[in-house]
Amino acid sequence: MAAAPRASWLDQVEIIFSKVQRDVLVPNDFPSVFVLQQTLMSYFDEINEHPKPVRWTYTKAKMLAKFAPASEEQERAA
Repeated sequence: MAAAPRASWLDQVEIIFSKVQRDVLVPNDFPSVFVLQQTLMSYFDEINEHPKPVRWTYTKAKMLAKFAPASEEQERAA
């Protein structure tokens, strides 16, 4: 399956899952599934009432600097 050149819809799903994990699910000490469900529904109601655009701060240069050493190491191992 090929992704879109810039960003696929799945990237957006991963962003919201990550945000829910940080904002709601940690720590994960819900007394019941019902309380978890209510908490998630309230969270989504709130973010839908007050949407905020994602502001990308991670640049291509930062990504290349972070992953280039691992890529070079893999090439040497091959």
